[in-house]
Amino acid sequence: MHVASTASPETAFWNVAFARVSAAMPYGPTLHLPSDRLDFATARPGMLTTHASPGPGVLCVCSAEALPFPAETFACLVGFDVLGRSPRPSRILSEAARVLAPGGRAVLVEPWTGPIGTLFHLRRHRRVAPGLDPWFDAGPDNAAAPRECLDERADELSRHAPGLKVIEITPFGGLAEILAAREGMTTGRIARHLARLDRLPGALGRMTNHLLSTRVLYVIEKRRPPTD
Repeated sequence: MHVASTASPETAFWNVAFARVSAAMPYGPTLHLPSDRLDFATARPGMLTTHASPGPGVLCVCSAEALPFPAETFACLVGFDVLGRSPRPSRILSEAARVLAPGGRAVLVEPWTGPIGTLFHLRRHRRVAPGLDPWFDAGPDNAAAPRECLDERADELSRHAPGLKVIEITPFGGLAEILAAREGMTTGRIARHLARLDRLPGALGRMTNHLLSTRVLYVIEKRRPPTD
């Protein structure tokens, strides 16, 4: 994906994140789940774009918790901060399991609530307290829900969304997203900050990303039924 060098700092960060999402997407009919990052649909046209309210480029007005599409319609679902803003993440994952075709993927970018990510999202008035059940009572705008559902309590996923399996959890962002609020940041500098964490080897890289990241890329696959 080509990224314009004249992008604003925030746009520069999200353009790099969009490239990561694109790399994880399978080929086939794709649904853009309702979110505030409709600019991804502009950067990668051809998706069926949904939103909670009408707007430019929105082809279907709906909720991610009740998708008006038949079962096994899509090869890919894409979402940005969808679980982290829903009071009922289980319903979104259940709908994802229903509308994805076998072998399809949901590719989601969500808040990461490690030490730095927790402080970062608290500054944006997002709840990160672990006291609420992430499946049934996450509460609105709860940044902790995605990590609880798909990482800390991923063993419960098959109960709420049969057939889904998390195949990738990649925290990222950190300093790059924090610095994106500063003037003078360019796409190239954002990409270099992200790449520094990616280059750290093995366990050191995983630990550093866990501690410093602000976002996370989840890739969730719908397993194919067993064959005889």
